[in-house]
Amino acid sequence: MAPPANATPTSITLRFKHHKSTTLLHADPLASFFVLKRELLRALHQTHPSGLLNSVAIPSDPLEVLLAQPRGGNNLASGWRRLRTDDEIEREELDDDDEEEAVKTPKKRNTATATKRRKTPDRPDSPKAAGLKDGGALAFKFKSESTAKNDVMAFEDDEDMIGDDEAEDQEQWDVVMPSYEDDAEGGSDDAGV
Repeated sequence: MAPPANATPTSITLRFKHHKSTTLLHADPLASFFVLKRELLRALHQTHPSGLLNSVAIPSDPLEVLLAQPRGGNNLASGWRRLRTDDEIEREELDDDDEEEAVKTPKKRNTATATKRRKTPDRPDSPKAAGLKDGGALAFKFKSESTAKNDVMAFEDDEDMIGDDEAEDQEQWDVVMPSYEDDAEGGSDDAGV
């Protein structure tokens, strides 16, 4: 069982959604997304001892978690937009630096540029910076899921090359929203009792 949350008066509750599962976490609105990903994975490992969530292996590395926020504020049915967090961007930069080192001499990283980049609104580093409020929702998936689905999509759409913006819009997030119609259609014999 998960230890009790250390909620403070400034804590907010965030809903992390994956398929039909919703995981609630108390979070500091100024905590980094890396910390939130780590806490999410800890909660998932504690509540799913098999190591599987909806038939998908739960990773142990927070960098393997991808997040998205709703396109329409609180309207979750409007789709999801990928949330590029600082930890992902820094990892991409390190990977790019490693590739450059293989080709030419290594160069020093400019920390002033990295600090300035973190403060831009399109790269939020906390729930508050992303505009999330108490009860806000985030979709999550694992990179292993994303890679497998993107490989299939790339194979199917090999003839139609699309730009990065269009590719980001087509990114799939496995979130199933419950509806009243689902209950009415699949109701039991004692429905309405």
